[in-house]
Amino acid sequence: MALCALLLCALVGVLRGQEQITIEDCCKDGQKRGNDNEDCAALPLISGSATCRIVQEQCCVTVLEDNMCTTGINMAKDQSACDSLFTNTCETKTTKMCCDCCLLGKAAQENGISCDHNLSVGYQCSLVSRACCVDGASDNQTAPTPQTELLNQDDNTEHPAPSDECSGKCAHRCAGNDTCACFTGYKLKPDGKSCEDINECLLGASNCRAGERCINTEGSFRCQREVSCGTGYELTDSNNCKDIDECDTGIHNCGPEFECQNTQGSFRCLPKVKCGAGFIQDALGNCIDINEFLCADLNECESNPCSQECANVYGSYQCYCRRGYQLSDIDGMTCEDIDECALPTGGHICSYRCHNTPGSFHCSCPTSGYTLAVNGRSCQDIDECLTGRHTCTENQSCFNVQGGFRCLSFECPSNYRRVGETVARLERSDTIRCMKSCQSTDIACVLDPTHSISHTFISLPTFREFTRPEEIVFLRTTVPAYGTYHLGSYDVKFDILEGNVENAFDIIKRVEHGMYVGVVRQVKPLIGPMTTILKLSMRNLTGQGDSGQNIINVHMFVSEYWF
Repeated sequence: MALCALLLCALVGVLRGQEQITIEDCCKDGQKRGNDNEDCAALPLISGSATCRIVQEQCCVTVLEDNMCTTGINMAKDQSACDSLFTNTCETKTTKMCCDCCLLGKAAQENGISCDHNLSVGYQCSLVSRACCVDGASDNQTAPTPQTELLNQDDNTEHPAPSDECSGKCAHRCAGNDTCACFTGYKLKPDGKSCEDINECLLGASNCRAGERCINTEGSFRCQREVSCGTGYELTDSNNCKDIDECDTGIHNCGPEFECQNTQGSFRCLPKVKCGAGFIQDALGNCIDINEFLCADLNECESNPCSQECANVYGSYQCYCRRGYQLSDIDGMTCEDIDECALPTGGHICSYRCHNTPGSFHCSCPTSGYTLAVNGRSCQDIDECLTGRHTCTENQSCFNVQGGFRCLSFECPSNYRRVGETVARLERSDTIRCMKSCQSTDIACVLDPTHSISHTFISLPTFREFTRPEEIVFLRTTVPAYGTYHLGSYDVKFDILEGNVENAFDIIKRVEHGMYVGVVRQVKPLIGPMTTILKLSMRNLTGQGDSGQNIINVHMFVSEYWF
């Protein structure tokens, strides 16, 4: 006993020696943050002690579990049903289990069955069932079988995952407490040490302006103008139009007797020889006695020597062109059309097709499914579902895809029931879910490990510039990545079962906000138009093996275009 007391005092003394913080203080801080629904795996540390960090996390997790289970118990008491849990993707399997087990206890009480039954429903479920059976459910009972959830959103906020050894192991920098962190523009990979580029363009996290296209770069991004700067200007790295100095670059056509003088968007040729008093200079730089012109200079422009515009000068004339044309280097009089579509930046002037016209150009879009945007260059998808320009029936749901629409309808398989009603218009974030619903006598249904079958939808372009995997679907869980619940250990496994055309997709597991997340990535380019249904599996794993799975069918529609 004296030895135990000594060890405890020594432990408390370590914490106090650092910041005068006790283990109780660490636990109280974790409990408070758990009640505030903070991320237990990313708590602000109140002490540099590893022991305090562990106590903070575990006390925080305990509060979260207790709150989730209490919610389930109260729902069972108030509503006598747990179905509404599936209409909110933020609910967890812990809440559902506590609700179901409480209903089990209430049923036992109503049917005169002993509250101390010996059903093999698990220790935690037995506690909740007994508590509800005797109508004295304790708010402290929890059960830790988390449910996986499906999120169709591009939320790529990363939090550093713990690594065993920080010093010398981190790809970018060490954040302390044996964790690694990445530089701006990168995110931590699942190994907790390496960093990978964040695609700001795909996430919509760029600050590109209207008329600019986001192009991802390593650790950052750049904005490229969709509209050409025009003749005499070039695009800078800062995405602004800068005058081209034709004189400095040597791309002018001034003769040897002339000096080049740069102007905004163009240049001038000035004679090197300066004429003295009594002389004037002609267009070729020659000095001519002014007495020869006392009868006034002839206006050569009256004979229309230029194809477009003419300026009379002493002893000669100068031709120049309107916007969209350039003066011929051959005769100096003919104006030739500038083919804007053939310029180095011409490939990015229009989103789809560029058509050169005399002195100008115009852009066009595919004949159906798109309309030309107000900037006259970009192609904008027509949402037929929103505008009502679709042909879907009342029993079908309209889903807009890039360049078209799809009429979709789903029926749940036998022993499954649909959650929610058919909607006229499906959004990318919508999920159609079928939940298992068994008759008590249907043993095969009860033993079926598939708890739910879901359908979700995504429309993808044909990527023209495919340099790295693109993250397209996220499967979020409530399984903590930092190890174990205080009542048992759990894990989750993600798999692609069917529909992986040309092995163009993979699925990885990583950590976000302290929880495991499955990320579906496109790893190879696919040329549209094409449709595939990617069948995904999310299996909950325990120390005893699988505890069930959820099936998600991702309906993918790949457009033939890149916009």
